[in-house]
Amino acid sequence: MNDEAEFLKMINVLARVCDFELDKEVLAVYDKALCPHGYEKITNALKDIFVTRTSRDPFPSIAEILKTARLEVSVKSQADNISSIILATFRKWSTRYCGDPRFYEWFVEHNGELAWAVIQKMGGYNSLYEEWNLTKNLGILRAQIRDAAMSVIELAGVGQLWTPPALPESKNEKLNQLVGSAIKTIGGKNSG
Repeated sequence: MNDEAEFLKMINVLARVCDFELDKEVLAVYDKALCPHGYEKITNALKDIFVTRTSRDPFPSIAEILKTARLEVSVKSQADNISSIILATFRKWSTRYCGDPRFYEWFVEHNGELAWAVIQKMGGYNSLYEEWNLTKNLGILRAQIRDAAMSVIELAGVGQLWTPPALPESKNEKLNQLVGSAIKTIGGKNSG
């Protein structure tokens, strides 16, 4: 049996166990979304879901299948990785190279833009290095870097990494603006 046939067999078995109607259209959507990741990986994820599910679990979504296949890395895992990268860099380098433009190029090439953005969001390399050098509790600093990395990852994901934070406009202000413009519109019609 080839990988595609194995996938089709497993997804149909899982649908029957979950009492889920897997018609041709729904199967086509699942197939189109999942097949680019490789039938073998997806079939293994379906088997994992089948083995670990309880009798009340619904048929898994595409996102749940991809998560089980470990094809998507969580924001927390990415943030933990960035935190480790930054701390490892501090162990390897001191501040003597950080002013050199080649250091930035080296860092970004080996560790990525997101890790550099975290350093910038936390006050820059020298500031963060100094904090690392003076800290009594490395676990707290690691958690602070991880939290900053989670924020950077989420902001970068929606294209707002360098957008300054703004207070949301209150609902009352919006309502007053709408009412005010409606009154002006009505007033303009009545005066003519």
